[in-house]
Amino acid sequence: MLAPKVRHRIIPNLGRHRLDWLQPEHLDAFYTKLAAEGLKPNTILQIHRIISRALKIAWKRGKVTRNVASLVDAPIGEDVDIEPLTQHEARQILKARLPGATAPAGQLRSRSASANPKH
Repeated sequence: MLAPKVRHRIIPNLGRHRLDWLQPEHLDAFYTKLAAEGLKPNTILQIHRIISRALKIAWKRGKVTRNVASLVDAPIGEDVDIEPLTQHEARQILKARLPGATAPAGQLRSRSASANPKH
């Protein structure tokens, strides 16, 4: 998941800049371009995190004097509503995935419930 973002987005757009000459304005323009191309805010945020992490490693190794990604406001991701499965849906998935291995009624619990058993 990381490699395609690096290969198809980051390198073609920022690869011509030397790391030590990269400026916050380059990142701002890059993120604006990605948004104009229709990339989702969470994808742009993931790309920012990849760049920031790479520059942090480069800084620790003395390849750059600063992490310019830390000088840019990180793109704002979008809230994603996650609707949990119903007990019936979870059983259907288990049944389809593990034929013959169905959880008896009342024994299908979340991780948090199984991590904190009642005494």
